[in-house]
Amino acid sequence: MARIFKKIINNRYTVIFILFISLPVLFKLTGTGKSSSIRERKAKTPKVFSDKGLSKGLKEYEKYFEKNFPFRKDLLFKRNFFYAKYLGVSPVDRVILGKNKWIFLKRLNESGAEIDYSVSIEKFKKGELEYWFHLFQERYQFLKNKGIYLLLIIVPNKSTIYSEHLPDSIRKVTGGVRADQITRYFRNNSDIPVLNLREVLLKNKKIKQIYHRTDSHWTLYGAWLAYKEIIDHLSHIYKDVTPHGYESFPKKNIKGLSRADLASMLALQRSLYGEKFKRIFFPNGIRPEQIPLKNFKFEKIRTSYFRCDQGVLPKTIMIHDSFGLILKKYMATSFSEIIFLMDWGFNFFPELIEKENPSIVIYEIAERFFYRPVPSLPESKINKGK
Repeated sequence: MARIFKKIINNRYTVIFILFISLPVLFKLTGTGKSSSIRERKAKTPKVFSDKGLSKGLKEYEKYFEKNFPFRKDLLFKRNFFYAKYLGVSPVDRVILGKNKWIFLKRLNESGAEIDYSVSIEKFKKGELEYWFHLFQERYQFLKNKGIYLLLIIVPNKSTIYSEHLPDSIRKVTGGVRADQITRYFRNNSDIPVLNLREVLLKNKKIKQIYHRTDSHWTLYGAWLAYKEIIDHLSHIYKDVTPHGYESFPKKNIKGLSRADLASMLALQRSLYGEKFKRIFFPNGIRPEQIPLKNFKFEKIRTSYFRCDQGVLPKTIMIHDSFGLILKKYMATSFSEIIFLMDWGFNFFPELIEKENPSIVIYEIAERFFYRPVPSLPESKINKGK
């Protein structure tokens, strides 16, 4: 009797196991088991039998199946929710959970760290600092010879402005970081104008929120403060120019799924880390016209070109990172012409400068980019004026 009972139990476990491993196939065929909590790019099913050979085809299909098996999104969401809510631990290596439902970027990519930058007392080595200096000094001289004004803007990390929301396990460093080194070294050794936005953002954080709780970037108000500082700085050179007030830009709530980058990495933007985002519009009576930038093709560089009849400041080229995406909406209202180049490499474009002949060139760089390899230095290209 005991043997029969044991056989039944074993058979029951066998049936359960077979049903369990068959669920992915069943749900794949029926189209169920999907979740909208996680946004991912759709991947085409690779061909197992292809010119690449069966072994390589099977490996590619295995990688595809790992990211596309049924229930994957639901399981990831539930796992992430459990880790964040009940364990207080980030399930994603690139994100750190802070206090009061604030979340922070741990690292931008393999070579760019934000939290490592913010908490580290490691400063630039002399050669690294001189390289950054030489990089911009050469660009400054090239532009100065053509009568073009160069302005370098440093945007602080979210963890620099809101260090009080970092977890207690992370040491806070409030000064002496690389952005300070860059600022001091440039001011002491050259005429390159450097606008470090840390102080003005810290000063105004009690008025309105400067950075999003669930995103690594600044809010509309934070971007407006940066715009105001830039215009105020340029007003010492170009008279009769003032920034448009923050309230003069109409705003509207964005409906649908949150665009927060950090919350999206966790796939918790609809649950634990929901946050409202707004879109801004140009002030009444000011209508910058967006036009195409012709004959400029560089891989991975996003371009925007605006003309504004009401703009007082002269033609400008601005090279920026993702912080400039909101900033450019403000900037377009104050310049007669402004060209935006979103380039995480912060390269120099002498051919475009020769062609467009701007009066101002602006570099906007988030301080987290000072903790990765420095941009390339095209010395020969600049020196030869190509």
